[in-house]
Amino acid sequence: MKDIWNLPNIVHLKVSEEKGRCIIANRDIKAGEVIWLEYPFIYIVFEEFLDSVCDTCLKYIGTEKVVNIIVCNGCSVVKYCSNICKSNSEGIHKFECKLMKNKFKDISEKCGVTFDRVRILSRFIIVNLFSKSNFGIFSNIKHENKLLYSSYEHVKTLVSHISEFCQERKSIYLSLASELLNIFENSQYHKTFGSDHHEIGASSISLSIMDLVEILCIIDSNSFGIPIFASSYYSYYYDNILKNSNSSFENPSNSLQLSSILLSPNITAWGLFPYASLINHSCEPNCSYLGNDESTRYPYIEIRSTTNIPKGDEITISYIELYESRKQRISQLYKTKYFICRCTRCKQDLYKSMDYFIEGILCYNCAKLKNQKVLLKCISSNFYDILKNQDHNQCISILEQESDLISIIAAQYKCTNCQLIYNGSEIANIIKNIEDIIDESSLLNNEHGDVHRAIELLRSALDNYLLKNTQIHYLHYLIYRCCKLLGFWSVIIKEWGYVEHYIGQMIKCNIAIFKNKNNLDISNLYAARAIALENLGSISEAQKSWNSCLAIREICCGCEHSLYRFVAKRLHN
Repeated sequence: MKDIWNLPNIVHLKVSEEKGRCIIANRDIKAGEVIWLEYPFIYIVFEEFLDSVCDTCLKYIGTEKVVNIIVCNGCSVVKYCSNICKSNSEGIHKFECKLMKNKFKDISEKCGVTFDRVRILSRFIIVNLFSKSNFGIFSNIKHENKLLYSSYEHVKTLVSHISEFCQERKSIYLSLASELLNIFENSQYHKTFGSDHHEIGASSISLSIMDLVEILCIIDSNSFGIPIFASSYYSYYYDNILKNSNSSFENPSNSLQLSSILLSPNITAWGLFPYASLINHSCEPNCSYLGNDESTRYPYIEIRSTTNIPKGDEITISYIELYESRKQRISQLYKTKYFICRCTRCKQDLYKSMDYFIEGILCYNCAKLKNQKVLLKCISSNFYDILKNQDHNQCISILEQESDLISIIAAQYKCTNCQLIYNGSEIANIIKNIEDIIDESSLLNNEHGDVHRAIELLRSALDNYLLKNTQIHYLHYLIYRCCKLLGFWSVIIKEWGYVEHYIGQMIKCNIAIFKNKNNLDISNLYAARAIALENLGSISEAQKSWNSCLAIREICCGCEHSLYRFVAKRLHN
């Protein structure tokens, strides 16, 4: 079989019976080394960010004082930060332009899919039918040796998991594929682009409806969000707000602005990166992936080691939030990526794993003795036994049929210290109460826009559980989830004391649980805490947090990335 993968010398591709394709280190790799950089085969800006992000380079353009915005005259939807970016995207956008205004919306509503899914599939069709070469969305640019490019040949080899998709989902995808093919096969459409179409030489449609259904499954199973730090927005915020105490400043209006003022990246775009898709997931990853700087002309992602990797070890990244229960992580990966995670962390004996602390609930008797290390653990949950025995069908059956609460109720628990037995219903009641409060407070904020009531409700519940209920503890994943919401909601209303408290609690949890502290999420927490401490006047403590943030980002981002440079600038000011 022809080897189509042009991997850098630092790694090689290996096929494993258990995991399929794996990326293996060819030599010892030090923490902070770049494994590779890769352009997407296709990508789109998420619909919610079309007004505030350049459609080509993903630069933030939501504030006119930052940059002159160029709006596409044809669709009035897509925006660019410069004429260069507009020109660079013209070869692709001209084929979707007239569809962006209303047609994609109509198809979205008719087929029951998101606008983003309609657009990304249409871009796949455009790239493969009308592109002058087979190197994806960047066919028109000069290839650089340090960046990896992919083709349709690479995309076709990716795992689709199509057999795992339910029939309802496949029917929806059939409808979407049919709608889009009808458009691109339409003679009127070809007439509109007659001269261009003739010049490019795409004389016939070579993709079938089923080809496109499989491509949609490939996109679902392999795509990546592209995290970008909006340094231009931060510069505007820093120059106009932080340096001007008299300035009136509106609260951040979206997640991109909020993450930017906290010196953190935000996922604004969605792309297919075939090379990165070869890297397997682990709940204890040794690498991270990061989006490009705003200063670059095209988006890419960078794979970088976050710890020392011995020769022969597998290169891994994480697809999900890692501070979650084992069942939650496995369920999320199955529902979004269609595989059962059997990484070292997920297969390890629960009593020896970090999940023991993340999931455990304190024994009522032993907690009275202030022994915070004694936790209840499940002794009859068949799911983890099935997972270790690698019974794929049984795992899927449990994931598809059982809710987390049902699996908890069906289990027995006992204290590892005093051997007291607890019924699953007792544990489920604690879990459900906290989950209900999280859902209710999130509804207040997301649906009703009442962040103050949301904070009040969640803060009261959290204080109640941590201070009065002796069975819950601060390392538990649900308490962590509460702290995460309260920390960032408190940023919105500028209650810096609470920001410092809850973000500080999250940092303690990460330090207590994870061996590898070189995690960009942890560095983001240090940045948020430093900003809170500065606002509270605790400058020396803020500097300690900035230094901790900077040390992690030197490994995860490198000194040239704006995520590092802006923190360094903030620290030295």
